[in-house]
Amino acid sequence: MAHNRVKESCSDQAVYYLVTNRIAGGRMLFKDVEKYKLKELLFAGCAKLSYQVIDYVFMDNHFHLLIKIPPTSSMDDVELLNRYRLHKQNDEITFINSAQKDDFRDQIHDISFIIGNFEQRFVQWFNKEKNSWGRLFGQRFDSEMIEVSPQSDSLLRVMAYISLNPVRAGIVTDPKDFFFCGYADRLAGGSVGESDQDFFDLFCHGIEA
Repeated sequence: MAHNRVKESCSDQAVYYLVTNRIAGGRMLFKDVEKYKLKELLFAGCAKLSYQVIDYVFMDNHFHLLIKIPPTSSMDDVELLNRYRLHKQNDEITFINSAQKDDFRDQIHDISFIIGNFEQRFVQWFNKEKNSWGRLFGQRFDSEMIEVSPQSDSLLRVMAYISLNPVRAGIVTDPKDFFFCGYADRLAGGSVGESDQDFFDLFCHGIEA
């Protein structure tokens, strides 16, 4: 599936992105401990920035994320300040002026800032754990905006594409048995929220890998 980096204004409507990145040289560096950390950082960022994780999968040398960014207009000033303080890790800090407030609002609704922050935090942790340095990912992440409408099944197809990664890789025969994906997470009532199991069974098994 080809991915093109796209930036879209989300002031009045939610925007969905399929995000992908790979380890430099195709090295298989994401073991279970790294995948746990990726998941931890991904969901921790939801409270500090402005996005929702709709789906994800962490493989040994790459990841796919389906990210929803809500409209910028949906966040009031009180919530914005709370997230600013969480992001800065300072309960007393406040915005200097309205321009700084507007800049931060735009930042936390921007896919480049969101994923850049996520990857930077992970690389810092990884390099510290492994006593290494330098680039981990082969290139800047790719993102593709996904059409979401009653007339399109694009969102479901993307979710199936993500969920079926471990099936295509021959790791499992059913994505519910792969711990590091949103499909299994949902069935277990985990971080991606509650959803109807029959619905996800239908589209995951109804679309070919």
